[in-house]
Order: sequence, then C-alpha cells, then structure tokens
Amino acid sequence: GANVDVPDVRAGFSSVIAAAIADGPSVINGIHHLERGYHRPLRQFAELGLAIEPVG
Repeated sequence: GANVDVPDVRAGFSSVIAAAIADGPSVINGIHHLERGYHRPLRQFAELGLAIEPVG
C-alpha cells in the first residue's frame, strides 16, 4: 500500500488499480477527481470487491 496524491482523473483511476493489487492498505488523496469524472466511482469499485473506506 501507499499514500498517493492524484492530480487528475486518469491518475486517480490508475491509482485505484494500483491500490487494488498492492499489498496492504493504500490512501488515495484527491478522490474528488474521480467523483468528477465518473458516475459513483466508489460504489462501483466496491461492487467489484474493493474494500473502500472514505476518510477525512
């Protein structure tokens, strides 16, 4: 896992994919980019089986 700051939508999506296969938990800062670019992304990732927990 890692602590990641995402600058845009594409980097955010890539960070989620990397976090999904990483060992340990990851924190992705700047998730608002994903929420702006995709329809309910956190819900969709959770439906795919990712353990997602919004913080802050």
